Amino acid sequence: MGCTADGALLYGCVGIVIPVLRKTTEPAVLKMSFPRPENRFEPDALSAWGGRGAVLLHERDDDRFAMLLERAHSTMLVQAAEGDEVAAIAGNVSRRFAIPAPAGLPRLQDRAAGWEEQLRRDARKFPGALPSRTVQAATATVRELAHHQPDTLARQASARPLARTA
Repeated sequence: MGCTADGALLYGCVGIVIPVLRKTTEPAVLKMSFPRPENRFEPDALSAWGGRGAVLLHERDDDRFAMLLERAHSTMLVQAAEGDEVAAIAGNVSRRFAIPAPAGLPRLQDRAAGWEEQLRRDARKFPGALPSRTVQAATATVRELAHHQPDTLARQASARPLARTA
């Protein structure tokens, strides 16, 4: 990818990020994700978004779960805006993410049964962590809404892309 390191290694739940200089002067990051099935679709989603609402994907190496990405600012929305302005900005970004889903991405309806079972399994594993009516409402929501979604690319809270479809 022809880059030079330009900062300290950062890490999180899904991999590591190394600030780099691309083409010797352009700030970017090299993101290396852990080789998990859920992480293999992120480059497809970033490519589809094309920098609209998400960082721009410069290069990808799918065999190594590596991506060279536009370097984003570390300021969080709540630090940069207040009240209604936060909601307006978040809404604008969400609209940018709402694009037709590329072929080949997992569909929400195909993943919903697994999420519903995971909610139940977690409720059994951690009894009393949530009231049973909350667990029931969550599983009902997953079951009900997963099958009535447009064929739109969506961004999960965990930042893993999914395509929603009816």
